[in-house]
Amino acid sequence: MPAKSKKKKFRLFSSDLDGTVAGDPVATRRFREAWDALPKAGRPVLCFNTGRPVNDARDFIQEIGLPVPDYVIGGVGTEIFETAMDCLLPEYHDSFGGHWDLGKIESIIGAFPGIEQQPPRYLHPYKSSWYLYDGSKDQIAGLEEQLADAGLGAIIVYSSDRDLDVLPTDANKGNALRWLAARLSINTNEIVVAGDSGNDTSMFFVPDARGIIVGNGRAELLEAVAGQKVYHAQGHTADGVIEGLQHFGLGI
Repeated sequence: MPAKSKKKKFRLFSSDLDGTVAGDPVATRRFREAWDALPKAGRPVLCFNTGRPVNDARDFIQEIGLPVPDYVIGGVGTEIFETAMDCLLPEYHDSFGGHWDLGKIESIIGAFPGIEQQPPRYLHPYKSSWYLYDGSKDQIAGLEEQLADAGLGAIIVYSSDRDLDVLPTDANKGNALRWLAARLSINTNEIVVAGDSGNDTSMFFVPDARGIIVGNGRAELLEAVAGQKVYHAQGHTADGVIEGLQHFGLGI
């Protein structure tokens, strides 16, 4: 854990949901109360950045009593919802590159032994999600090779030894966050991110962003972000988020 931190002001906070600000109801309540107590004038933009599709994420945020965010990045970086406008930002999809063909992707991935498609509420046209328990690096690499051989513009994000998401080449949590920051005229060195698992990795590689890994963070994330500007919190879930935000100078 770093001994000191330069308390440079940040303007945008992007946090994963499950296992980060969610997972312990009491800690989640502490986070909500602390965030809501911040003066609105100086409060950073709040963005929840999750693997859940936006509609599911918004229901979940309300259900567990998190603060109302300014933005929700959903579907592992494939959707962006703006609360003030009460709508998705369709122009974000225009930033995706490569050849995306959901039907072909599902045909290839679905034929893989031991894989199971996730329920419909976790799917949308730019996110193909599956369960693959204890998948190996060789298995994931083999699937990626099949997609590439088929000429498909797709990447695989595998996390928690279970969740396999196939996304457009340019879509991930980090790229979505960079796109949003540019839209808001926020520099990337004014961003703090928080996460706990492998599908959060790309957030920590946003140039000059500072990161919080909660105390329950998985080894897959810790290994992936070695060398980045990361604070390793002692507290778990939302308590670790609060600890990290205090470390980076937010009076929460």
